[in-house]
Amino acid sequence: MSNNFTLSIVWLLTGTAGCLLSLGFLSGSYIDGTYLPMGPDSFYHARRILSAISGGSGIIQFDSDMHVPEGSWVTWPWFYDRALALIGSVYLLMGGKDPMSIIVFVPTVWVYVNTGLIILIASQLGLPMWMRLVSGLIFATSPLTVTLHGVGVIDHHYMEQSFVLAALLAGIAWFRDLSDGRLALVFGGVLGLAYGIHNSLFIIQLPLLLTLFYLWVNRSLPGDVKTGFFSLGLLAMVLLMAVPSEPFQQGSFEFYTLSLFHVYVAICTVILSVYMCKFEFGSRHLSTLILIAAVLSLPLIVQIRQGADFIRADMYSYEGITESVSMFDMLDHSLWPLSKIIGYYSFLVWLVPVIIVSIIIYLVSGKRPAK
Repeated sequence: MSNNFTLSIVWLLTGTAGCLLSLGFLSGSYIDGTYLPMGPDSFYHARRILSAISGGSGIIQFDSDMHVPEGSWVTWPWFYDRALALIGSVYLLMGGKDPMSIIVFVPTVWVYVNTGLIILIASQLGLPMWMRLVSGLIFATSPLTVTLHGVGVIDHHYMEQSFVLAALLAGIAWFRDLSDGRLALVFGGVLGLAYGIHNSLFIIQLPLLLTLFYLWVNRSLPGDVKTGFFSLGLLAMVLLMAVPSEPFQQGSFEFYTLSLFHVYVAICTVILSVYMCKFEFGSRHLSTLILIAAVLSLPLIVQIRQGADFIRADMYSYEGITESVSMFDMLDHSLWPLSKIIGYYSFLVWLVPVIIVSIIIYLVSGKRPAK
């Protein structure tokens, strides 16, 4: 069998395993002949999606029924709900009756996409076929994967996972050949498109900058890095996501909503990336880079501080949101301290410290991966 055929079989087997497990949520979503979303955030996504389908209008971005009487901006970007509304609209055009009967299965089917991304990442890393199979199975059967892709769980988190994985895949591919303009364009586009899924995904630009800085300090950057293609992909896609956002249109500058803040962060990423790729590492250029970074960070200071409060869950009522609860807090609120953590991440989560230490040792050793 050819390598591609074998890889396809691995993908179908692992994706199907995840899909079947995620179908276990069906009994909680299909009630009395009606398909319902699972969880409060999924219900709100459903409201925006169904409103766009029935009214033929855009996605609700300012909700007058939220935080009555003043109303409130919806912090989630427009793109994810618009995409699901399009799926529901096409389903109705094909003769379907209830758009929710197709929308609730989108996360479950999407497990094939995320599992495929995991397998492609393993392939980019040059892992043998049996390790690609194991990687796909571990991911597809992970409690967290099954929960995010459950029937009716139309919250955006499974799609956030997609863009983190897609960014990793595109980044690995580009860093294997920094002179490839097409890979640079795709990588930048993935980072920019992520803005349409969730505001916080601007953070996935940080690993890019850290990797470039590591290569820069070690004088390992080739002279023909296609930063122009990368910059074009990132900025073009960021603008494509930001322009339809009403907070952006009104000149807002905050990370809570898709706004000028996110465009500015992308511009900062481009400036720092281009600088490191155009100037050879040295004490003078390092000092200049630090100065540029300091100046660029000035408009971000307030937002960075608020973002840190969010990460620490040091904001009103945030301590009750699952996403803001750290693993250490989970240890304090469980009869068996490890049960909740394992319930989300399985026993394999305890390999993370070992993996991090191994990566650090590898980086310090100065070894280079095979091309």
